Amino acid sequence: MHFNFESVNEDFADVVQTWNYEGEYCCFDIDKNKRSIDNILIAEDFDTFIVLDEIKEPVGFLACTFGDDGIIEMENFLSPDMLGKGLGVDFISECIDFVLDHYDYSHSIIDLVVGSTNKKAIKVYERAGFTVVDECENWIEMQIEL
Repeated sequence: MHFNFESVNEDFADVVQTWNYEGEYCCFDIDKNKRSIDNILIAEDFDTFIVLDEIKEPVGFLACTFGDDGIIEMENFLSPDMLGKGLGVDFISECIDFVLDHYDYSHSIIDLVVGSTNKKAIKVYERAGFTVVDECENWIEMQIEL
């Protein structure tokens, strides 16, 4: 599957906020993270993108911000319908490719932070080439060298 990226508009933001994660993916539930998503969508220091499939249906979300050191931190996730289909590594790789191209990014690393209980995402990020660089009780910081 090939992914396309567009800036989030109000309609796409509404779609993302309706995604409901259940079962083994309940740690992704937007209801639990709604305040975080709302803050990202309105924050001036975050760029937000909807990820679309080949027929322009929303299948994922990407948010990017820059640290004081100029290193980009990305946050991304797939829609509930796309989970468990083996798309994770390709999705992350295309997010990275988009970030590199969109920002003409020249640093040698990309950061991300993931909830420490989100074991499935951590495993996918590791398969995509990210390594753990810091941990605390609730969060794990990961990094990929480009």
